[in-house]
Amino acid sequence: MSGAAPSTSRRTHIALRNLPLPKPHLALLAAGMVLQAVRPLAMAPVEGRLAAVGAGVAMGASTWAIGWATRAAGTVDLAEPDLLVTGGPYSLTRHPMYEAWTAMYAALAVGLRNGWLAVLFPVLVALVHRETGREDRGLREQFGDAHVRYARTVPRYLTVQVARFLRRAAPGAHANAPKEQGRSTAAAEASAVVRTQ
Repeated sequence: MSGAAPSTSRRTHIALRNLPLPKPHLALLAAGMVLQAVRPLAMAPVEGRLAAVGAGVAMGASTWAIGWATRAAGTVDLAEPDLLVTGGPYSLTRHPMYEAWTAMYAALAVGLRNGWLAVLFPVLVALVHRETGREDRGLREQFGDAHVRYARTVPRYLTVQVARFLRRAAPGAHANAPKEQGRSTAAAEASAVVRTQ
């Protein structure tokens, strides 16, 4: 039956496929741990409790964001999507899972006071940027204009949304209100799940 909902085992399989640790994160995490064991590298001093609390908050927020992204994807297999997922965290950033895993990596670097993880962090950011660009190109090829519209209204990274928020919150931001209001209307229109033809 073509209209039948996916079985529980299929939904579980898809959810697990949607939760992989990206290879760059795993490779650099392993490299940083080995380097730290062989030749320890101290991080810039950060007060111990502050570092632990900050790392804990980042880990918790990242775990929550990954769960939210997985729920938003529903039965869509993100490795081989037949739908363009634009709801949930995908309405704020096109790559919420990459951002969450990257935040977890940074939290581990700080929490473990691992200088090598910190040194390797810019390499991780560059690799993630390359991978998200590759994924965007593939989605644009597959979903065409729907992805183009989505990418116009939703930035690749959440940091762009944070910058927009801070700009709006700044004194004198009311001058940009009509322009920003138009953007949020367009973002709302783009937050539907679009089926391939």
